[in-house]
This record gives sequence, C-alpha cells and structure tokens, in this order.
Amino acid sequence: MKALIINDMQNDFVDEKGALLVEQAYICVQPISALKSQLKKEGIPIIYVCDTHFEQDHEFEKWGAHTVEGTWGAQIVDQLAPDEDDYVLHKPRYSAFFATPLDLLLRQLRVDELILTGVLTDICIQHTAADAYFRGYKTVVPRSCTETLTPEKKEYALNFMTEYYGTTIID
Repeated sequence: MKALIINDMQNDFVDEKGALLVEQAYICVQPISALKSQLKKEGIPIIYVCDTHFEQDHEFEKWGAHTVEGTWGAQIVDQLAPDEDDYVLHKPRYSAFFATPLDLLLRQLRVDELILTGVLTDICIQHTAADAYFRGYKTVVPRSCTETLTPEKKEYALNFMTEYYGTTIID
C-alpha cells in the first residue's frame, strides 16, 4: 500500500510573510492538492509531517527561528489544510522519521511505498527518502510536488535519491 507524505507545507516556508520563505514553494501547492484529492479517492492515507520547534531550538543557529510550535508560521497553509481523516505528525529535524511515530504509523497502515512531496527537496525530502530506504520502504517523488531554493539543488537531490535510494521520480 502507498501513503502520501506532505512535508513542511507550512506558512513559514510557503507564505510570503513566512520566517523562512522558500520562494518557489507556492508552485507545488496546487500539484500537491490535486495529487492529494486523487489519492484520497483511491483510499490512500495522507500524512502531513510538519517541521516543529521549541523556542530555544539549536537549529535556529543555522536557519533562524521558524515553525515554532503554536505559531502561525508552524500552521499548514490553508490551501492544503488537512481533512479530519488525515494524519498530522510533528518533526523536530529534517527527516520525517527522526523522533516521530511515522514508522509505527506506516507499519500499522501496512504501507510499503511513500510518495514524498513538499519542501525542501534537497534537505527534508532527501533525508526522509534516506530514512525510508534504510527502513525498507520504496519512495516516489513527483517532480511537480516538491521545491527547494534553486533548480540546481532540486535536480541534484532528485538524482541523488534515484541513484542511492532507488527513488522513482515521476512528472
């Protein structure tokens, strides 16, 4: 079974007023929304994984304060708001697996293939693909459903995931 992972599509990354805006992130909102609608019709579980930090997180030394728990910036963008039957997990670091119950949830749902979407292709998506690979999951990344800071970084990450984790890239 497949599951759709919607990663870090939060105000601080997507909205122009966000603390850590990824300028191209808005481009993947509509494709993710369309994919979510299609997969929900097929009964595929939808799992949001949201970057969430406490006030004194050491990650802020590198990136500045962002997606602080309970703030507007940590909220999922309105266009991709979760439905009641969707899952929402919070992660403290790049990978959706690190310090989250994602693996347990996927095993309970009998998922063996992850469709990875969201931001940043070369950081959170790539680290999630790595941890998925190490746990035996297949990964798929729809090119139009992920973005990062530059086209070059996006292509590098997609190629890296394909070569080292067997990720399938679809258009």
